[in-house]
Parts: sequence; structure tokens; C-alpha cells
Amino acid sequence: FPNAFGRIPNSRELAQLRDFEKEISAAGGATAVQVYDAFKEACEQNKFSISYVRAILFGWLGVPRAPP
Repeated sequence: FPNAFGRIPNSRELAQLRDFEKEISAAGGATAVQVYDAFKEACEQNKFSISYVRAILFGWLGVPRAPP
């Protein structure tokens, strides 16, 4: 997170990262490279949110979006 976004995550973001880890695990997992690449892709699009990284990674993994 600090390498990608250039700062330390706040408490809300830490909670989102914990949830994100659980979601990745439940979806069958992802490699460290895939997670890194998702953060990198988000930064290249000037999107600095965990939800954007989540959407990128789950799109790559073929995980369907949750209904609204």
C-alpha cells in the first residue's frame, strides 16, 4: 500500500485491506504479483482507493460483482 499510494493507510483503509484479503482468499486466492499489478494499474489510472484495486483484481480473476 505505501509503495503504491505513497502513504501509510488510515484505519478505514486498514479495515478495507483486511476485508479485501478475506475476499481474495474466499475467491480462490491471487498471487502477490497479481495483487501488485492491480495496485499498479489503479495508480496508473490515478485511482487511489482499495475498492478500485478490488474491482481490477476481481475482474482479472473473473469474480462476479456483488449485486447492488
